[in-house]
Amino acid sequence: MAKIRNMGGNQSNQKKCTFYSKMFWLMTLLCILDFAFWIYPIAFAPESFDRKIAFVIFAVTACFSAVLAKIFGRKYSILHSGLAGEKKTGSILSKLPDSYVVLQNVSITKNGKHTEMDNLIISPYGICIVEVKNHNGCIQGNQKDEMWTQHKTGQKGTPYTSMFKNPLKQLGFQKYLLSTLLKEHNMDLWINGAVFFSGAEGLETDCDHVFASEQDMIFWIMNDQQIKLSDHEIMQIQKLLSQAV
Repeated sequence: MAKIRNMGGNQSNQKKCTFYSKMFWLMTLLCILDFAFWIYPIAFAPESFDRKIAFVIFAVTACFSAVLAKIFGRKYSILHSGLAGEKKTGSILSKLPDSYVVLQNVSITKNGKHTEMDNLIISPYGICIVEVKNHNGCIQGNQKDEMWTQHKTGQKGTPYTSMFKNPLKQLGFQKYLLSTLLKEHNMDLWINGAVFFSGAEGLETDCDHVFASEQDMIFWIMNDQQIKLSDHEIMQIQKLLSQAV
């Protein structure tokens, strides 16, 4: 079983997720309290009370709270879904043999440039980055495309399409920055990389290192069994990355 080590790079996302959750429930509560506060004077106040003004104030404040609740709820849902996808991938990668080390949420800052890798796998057979995407539905995209396409069905059964940036561009930047860091410490190593769609039902691409199947991804990672790194070098790389934030 592979060793899993969380480098803590996603703590900001976890904090944001908690914040959005709290704000969603706060806005929902304010909307309910707003209704309770205004329903009494509107229904039971004397005839001299201007119910129209009260209703307008109630409607404006209730709608404002409801809109904010929807915004915070959506932000929470997106972040929570992403974190769940990363956790699922970590569980999958833990099935790798004992000789593999999986570093999660690895942050690197070099020459004013910054990146965060979801999963960095180090083993005697080399280094591999696994970038996790939690898009569901059917994913379409090729290596040279600027944008990829997501086809999915909404909650009401309505099909729709959305576009997102080619994840291989992000992966390429991560490989470049990591390679630059390692070369500065006299480690000129080839870095493999893969993109894993943890929630996709279908995948259409010309790339052999983009996966929706965990079995295919694990097979690809373990396909190269040529020894490239010693135990000492593996420890050196881990130490270097812990200082590279």
